[in-house]
Amino acid sequence: MLSPKPYGRTMPYTPAYSNLNDPEKGLSPSSPTRLARRLMVLPRRPRWIISAIVLSGVLFFLYTAGPTGSEHGHGHKNGHPPPPPHHGQGGPPPEFVEGWDEGYDEGVEDHQQRPGAGSGDGGGGGGKWGGWLPFGGAKPSHSQPETGDASDEMLEPEAQPQSPKLYDFIVDENGDQFVTNYEVDIAPMHPDVSLLPSPQSLFPEIDVTQSQPPINEKYPEDQLRDIISEPESAEESGTPREEARFTIPDDAWVKSWKAPEGWDAPPEQMRKVQWEGFAGARDGWENEEQRAVRLERKEAVRRGFKHAWEAYKRHAWGHDEVKPVSKTPSDPFNGWGATIVDSLDTLLLMGFSDEYNLCRPHVNQLNFNWVTGRDWNNTYVSEDTTIGAVYAVARDKGVGLGVFETGIRYLGGLLGAYDLSGDQLLLERATDLAHVLSRAFTTKSGLPAGRIDPGAPHDEMIQLSTVSVAEVGSMSLELIRLSQITKDRKWFDLAQRAMDYLDERVTPRSLQPPLIPMWFQPDADVDTVQHGGYTFGGLADSYYEYLVKTYKLLGGTAVSQVWKRVYEASIDRAKQLLYQDITVVPDRDLLTIGKFDGHQLIHEMEHLTCFAGAMLGLGAKLLSRPGDMEDALRVTGTCYWLSADTSTGLQPEVAEWYKPTDTKNMYHNVSLEDGLPYHQPVKYYSKLRGKPTGTKKVVGRGINRPETIESIFYMYRLTGDRKWQEKGWKMFVSWMQTAKVDGGISSIQDVTADQVRFGDNMESFALAETFKYHFLLQSEPDVMSLDDYVLNTEAHPFLVNPKLDPTSSTSHVRYWTPPTSPPDDPASAAALKLGVRSQGTNVQKFMRLQILDRARSRLIPQVQGDHPGSRPPGAGAGAGAGSGLAPLHPPQHVPPHGGGGHGMGGGGGDPNFRPKPPTIPNAPTVEEIAAQRIKAGGGENGAPANANANAPGSEDVVRLEFPEDF
Repeated sequence: MLSPKPYGRTMPYTPAYSNLNDPEKGLSPSSPTRLARRLMVLPRRPRWIISAIVLSGVLFFLYTAGPTGSEHGHGHKNGHPPPPPHHGQGGPPPEFVEGWDEGYDEGVEDHQQRPGAGSGDGGGGGGKWGGWLPFGGAKPSHSQPETGDASDEMLEPEAQPQSPKLYDFIVDENGDQFVTNYEVDIAPMHPDVSLLPSPQSLFPEIDVTQSQPPINEKYPEDQLRDIISEPESAEESGTPREEARFTIPDDAWVKSWKAPEGWDAPPEQMRKVQWEGFAGARDGWENEEQRAVRLERKEAVRRGFKHAWEAYKRHAWGHDEVKPVSKTPSDPFNGWGATIVDSLDTLLLMGFSDEYNLCRPHVNQLNFNWVTGRDWNNTYVSEDTTIGAVYAVARDKGVGLGVFETGIRYLGGLLGAYDLSGDQLLLERATDLAHVLSRAFTTKSGLPAGRIDPGAPHDEMIQLSTVSVAEVGSMSLELIRLSQITKDRKWFDLAQRAMDYLDERVTPRSLQPPLIPMWFQPDADVDTVQHGGYTFGGLADSYYEYLVKTYKLLGGTAVSQVWKRVYEASIDRAKQLLYQDITVVPDRDLLTIGKFDGHQLIHEMEHLTCFAGAMLGLGAKLLSRPGDMEDALRVTGTCYWLSADTSTGLQPEVAEWYKPTDTKNMYHNVSLEDGLPYHQPVKYYSKLRGKPTGTKKVVGRGINRPETIESIFYMYRLTGDRKWQEKGWKMFVSWMQTAKVDGGISSIQDVTADQVRFGDNMESFALAETFKYHFLLQSEPDVMSLDDYVLNTEAHPFLVNPKLDPTSSTSHVRYWTPPTSPPDDPASAAALKLGVRSQGTNVQKFMRLQILDRARSRLIPQVQGDHPGSRPPGAGAGAGAGSGLAPLHPPQHVPPHGGGGHGMGGGGGDPNFRPKPPTIPNAPTVEEIAAQRIKAGGGENGAPANANANAPGSEDVVRLEFPEDF
């Protein structure tokens, strides 16, 4: 039967014949008996004979010449008459004509017979006629046609269907057949893992036991003076001491804030969040066959990670990221080696302790004063130049250090690796970095600034204008964990003070309290209502995530209650404002958390928002909110489906669905024969637009994001349901099959396109998060149990169980094997040589050289083309002969600000924004320098008047200091 309510509405329907067996009306027009009777009486009606001959000729022509895939017209020569209404670019299913029989059976064959056609043409015919009928069709009998039927004679052997598809259809106002039961290809909510390749087939060429040393060009020790001044030289450079331009007023909120007592109180008894079945015997949650499959998958993930890690070591060691297609480095995150620091805990968890040891010298040597070669802390003072001048390059006040990304990747990475290793080196460097980042909190509100000049006077106030909620609300886990480890409460106070301000002064002013707009003005008047967009996606995500996780980190103590209260109220409000069932995709249980902007809800799902499944699930178990668990399961399932319903199996950055009221736009008609739209089909179906299905807007970029696999990992650990492991495995296989290149794992320009185009960047979070979650999903549930750890927004694990001690060599939470002494191989020897603390990595030193060479080249043109910093790599040892400058080989590609690095989208506005290097001011020419020297008492050639004039402290030496914005 025809669907009584296709697409949710009753269709007009009137049968042509109310009773086919009514003797008053005679036999059915399509009845073979009636047609035979008419043929038998033809001799008595000669004019019928002529008509029958003509009709037979027409039908014969139609059978033999029938329409092609491009000819769907009703008698038009080329099959392209003006399109009827339903042939437009979209719209709901057509209004259907009256005159169709209600009494025929379910299912319509693909070869139909129109009312009034002669039986001699074969009701069950196939071939061209079976795929096209000019006047619509009626339900034929399902009985087999008699032997010798005309349609069988004309059917070509190769076209004979093995099992013809039966379609229900309705004839529209144009006489075309609208198929009502065509099954559109929409991805299921759960994969068939039997169709996936075996784990052994992924990366068979990778041997995880083999490792190559990183390709790391060493900066010559005897050339350090070209980039580093002695401390006393900087003091004697004549640079005036900086004074604070603005200070925090006494009436500022931050001045009246009172630090709470009991910040380090023992934790309360917290609810367990991992599925209780994991605590029992293994056979209660996994049999031997399942274990074998899981272990094979886990090893495949390790091989995939090793492929990406080794590619980074070959092509970009010491830089932030590798561009895996071009195999060149990129430095969007300070040039501190983000991939190294971000991956430390992943290396430990996966058992690559030797690789971790290779990273320790890098961590030790990092100079946090240098941001892509620009020094925000010290003035560089040169030695005497060839013309007798000493110049100074003042500290760089325009570095614009990004606080959010530096906090989650570097500070979080150091602390997370410490909690898995007990390595004191990491704790010391984390403390060093925290002192740098603490400068961001010198504001009237106590909220951190997004970008800072860390070298400004410590009491200089930072003016905040408009900030994102993710930036100001996503430092609590890192700072509080540092306080817990060091027993120093000042880091806790920074985090708690910011939270108290948001609670007391920001959420009450929000238009949708306690939700906070993506962008807001923290220092605005207390009566100013904060308008804007509300979302759990980019610019807001980690703020809400950190509310419940900080409560867990603090152990449910008194000081943690504000975090819990704001979290619960925020989720309750979001359910009313942001949650939306997606009903336009048939037979799929989809729930999105959209964006409320411009007084309307946008039915979209950002990939970044997919972290919410993990957050809601954790909160549901931790705070006993069972309704949130149901939402977590549905949101996570929706995020998985968004990846499954693309041609690559990867999830797009953003997908916006049609609203149920968009019926005129969400469908388009597709020919059943050729599958092409807008061909005036005679047999067609209405297809929901979009890929993924039902989406009207898609940002197809894919940058190896972790949010969906993060939530899938949580769903497995919280429920014990193995289907989440299968979903994750399907995602991993699709990821590797699509994004793997020789230089690592590449981003994809459009994951919805059939032809893959690589984006040529591999974010550090691909190794820090995405690979880590895939690995943990296939690991034993006691590996980094969610009852013992809380993960920051970059998946760095922080211990919450005070009984566990990573510094104990016998602890099961210590994943580090220190390098042996004496070393057994060169790699171990290199790992033991940590280098000079904070002197700068090799990459940092070359970057610093480039910055200073730009000054030299403008100041002293003679050195252009002769200084080693301007020479290409591989210049000979004698390249600098006669210049007084030894040859130096800079790295092959050290851009002051690299590409890639879209960030996690949690803050900082445009993730591609990076402060541009300041332009070098017009430096004095050699002639001007000589004139100054003469005026100062030197010789006419500009040489110093006495032998000691080139000493930094000499009164007779002209010092040329570049402006502060160099």
